[in-house]
Amino acid sequence: MSKERSADRSGVLKCAIFMALFLVTLIISRLLDVNAFKLPRYVVLFIIGVILFKDDFLKGLKDWKAHPLKNSIWLVCGFLSIYIAQIIGAIPESIFYPDYGGMNTDSVIDAMRVLSPLIYIPIMGICGPILEEIIFRLILVDKLRGKIPGVILVIMSGLLFTIYHMHAVSAPEFLSCLPHGMTGAVYAIVMLKNKNITTTCGMHILFNTLCLITYSISL
Repeated sequence: MSKERSADRSGVLKCAIFMALFLVTLIISRLLDVNAFKLPRYVVLFIIGVILFKDDFLKGLKDWKAHPLKNSIWLVCGFLSIYIAQIIGAIPESIFYPDYGGMNTDSVIDAMRVLSPLIYIPIMGICGPILEEIIFRLILVDKLRGKIPGVILVIMSGLLFTIYHMHAVSAPEFLSCLPHGMTGAVYAIVMLKNKNITTTCGMHILFNTLCLITYSISL
């Protein structure tokens, strides 16, 4: 029993430390608003997160080996659901603020204009999604499973994911980031049902990478 309590305390401590690092560096990143800090931040937190939660990732990979078809179905269905969620999430902005571009998209495009695809695709297409899945799905959904009702976890994950992508406190900015929140809710549902962080990471990486490639072609 003491070993279980020790393991629980260790898990809570890891989550608390990583959340603190994430929030402190996020605040600094927003205050500086310099891509030279933002992108290395993704890489450093990605490395720390994978090390801290390596057991969760190893468990997920073992589940893929044991149940490849199940995880493949969740990956494909979840990925397709992202596009439906994006369309639904974009409706309010198109109605109330059709000419608003969104500061998050502008920030991403600005970074892409000054950096090589060999830099921004691995960072924003792989490191960033894995980092976000650790925070918004592993810690804020999976680790709270059983303590908070699943519906609340999905709503919370989606709402916080919306706020995370906002670069200003305003109604237009909130609505412009709502598609991110809707995709966050999809990731949260898959996390709750499939219980595999590597599957949501795969969905997120695939979606971000395809978006980055599309943006790159249009620049």
